[in-house]
Amino acid sequence: MVFLHGGCPLMNAATESDDTFPALNRQVKLSFQDWTETISKIIKAGQTNNEFNQEIDPEQYASLFIILIEGGILLSKTTGNEKHLNLALDRILLLVDKEIKKILYKLIVMDKLQALQSFIGKEFTASPSPFMRWLNPVVISAEEGQIEFQYTVREEWLNPMGNMHGGVTAAIMDDIIGATMFSLNEKTSL
Repeated sequence: MVFLHGGCPLMNAATESDDTFPALNRQVKLSFQDWTETISKIIKAGQTNNEFNQEIDPEQYASLFIILIEGGILLSKTTGNEKHLNLALDRILLLVDKEIKKILYKLIVMDKLQALQSFIGKEFTASPSPFMRWLNPVVISAEEGQIEFQYTVREEWLNPMGNMHGGVTAAIMDDIIGATMFSLNEKTSL
């Protein structure tokens, strides 16, 4: 995609207008500021919704993302190899997963039992398991080796007879067993 359309129009305009076309250069600066503010607002919204790490600086991450994207485009265009842009985009995804998303952030800075206990009375949105997040349990209690969750039975969990489907029952049991193991703070790689 980068190769088909000549690279980044902002980078191209910035390069061409640097010393020779001040009016265009001002517009390019405004465009970069707008892009930074847009990314920053998305991160701030995630912080407001308690989905993103509260301790990060949204403006710094927004700038970092743009730096990575623009640098990746520049190297890819210069070398004729998209691997540089792909590497930059992969790094952005890693930053989002490891530093911005609260789900993994909580698991990195506190032990697993503490992470569970911080959700007592709340939905356990910090689970590393997408399936557990779909089941959406509320943590009632959490001690080492002992977990109590509460689940809200949803219509899609019912079988044609109106009872909870056996597969969902098995999934909930598996969910609780996994969370109980999680509470033991055994060393695992995330």
